[in-house]
Amino acid sequence: MKTFLPDGKIKMPDKLQVYCKIEREVSFISEEIVKQSLQNYTRNIFYQWLVELFGVHKATEICKKYKIGSSDHWEKRGATIFWYCDSKGAYRSGKIMLYSADGHRVKKPYEHCNWVHAVAKLSNFHFSQCFFGEHLLSKPENANKPVVIVESEKTSIVGSVYFPDIIWLACGGASGLTESKCRILRGRNVVLYPDLGKFELWSVKAVDLRNICASVKVSDYLERQASEEDRQGGFDIADYLIQFPVGEVVGDENESEEVSRQEPIRSCSSQLDLNVGFYEFPEFDLPERFKEYERYAGVEL
Repeated sequence: MKTFLPDGKIKMPDKLQVYCKIEREVSFISEEIVKQSLQNYTRNIFYQWLVELFGVHKATEICKKYKIGSSDHWEKRGATIFWYCDSKGAYRSGKIMLYSADGHRVKKPYEHCNWVHAVAKLSNFHFSQCFFGEHLLSKPENANKPVVIVESEKTSIVGSVYFPDIIWLACGGASGLTESKCRILRGRNVVLYPDLGKFELWSVKAVDLRNICASVKVSDYLERQASEEDRQGGFDIADYLIQFPVGEVVGDENESEEVSRQEPIRSCSSQLDLNVGFYEFPEFDLPERFKEYERYAGVEL
């Protein structure tokens, strides 16, 4: 019988090649570059949308808290940079996105979304994405606060206004909830808020996270509440929250600043349960200001 080794012997090489995966160091964006973007908010369409919802003071406060910058990308049309700052205060990169005046992303004639390191064409840049808002975890006053994780940066920002005693993070997409990214959540109580259609996927992810977090819950609020019209419109939890007359939530009794919108938005086809917090955060006490909204029960949206 013929074989590939007629003499029945294998000649071993003097040296064997050994291959292994080399862990590259994570690259970062200079803090100076970040600081240069933290201005020109009057030309930032997303910032102007926040002003319409919450007033100038709160919108500016949110931008400072979440490291939101401005960009002249896409022909100086008022784009926004969501800086991804990790728990050590280093900037992994910034996501550049263009929004319309109604707070929705511009997706036509193409998806207006890119990364700072890609636009700047930084050579040998090794991007390792963290959570958006991750830097908030390292603040001493946030050590024992529960964490809510959503998909989009916009949703985390809006949610932080309605529930300021909770840390709102964004993973940047349905597939962004990776185990390596979630290691920073060790010992935390976490609630996942998947977008419509992603409940099953995130429920599977939650199984892995239970080995890291103190507790993990997956909210099915959107799946229970959303109408077919909401699903086609791609609604997320932020679209439901902003139906409240937010002026009284964020207003300061000592301030004379006006808030531009006093009535709830009426673009959602299904009524938001005003006790949503009790369903989704049973172990947390809701802020007293939010509980006052029970008097709006029965408002037809």
